[in-house]
Amino acid sequence: MHCDPNFTQINTTGKAIYKKGPHLHVECAEKPMPRAHLALTGMYLNKTLKSADSLTQALQWSIKMIRDEVLDRIASVS
Repeated sequence: MHCDPNFTQINTTGKAIYKKGPHLHVECAEKPMPRAHLALTGMYLNKTLKSADSLTQALQWSIKMIRDEVLDRIASVS
């Protein structure tokens, strides 16, 4: 686990947000998984747990992150 809070690379896909906060890399996984950035909180944790609406938003964000960082990588290898 690590974070890249000063990540400034221009990123037109919006994926840079997964790198800025704490995130995981699954190094022992098969390619392309080790390069995926699995964000741990996405949004601020206290805001995430504040209400059902904010929890729903966090879940939606997490699903998008999984699609961008995991499923799209698997599809590009197939």
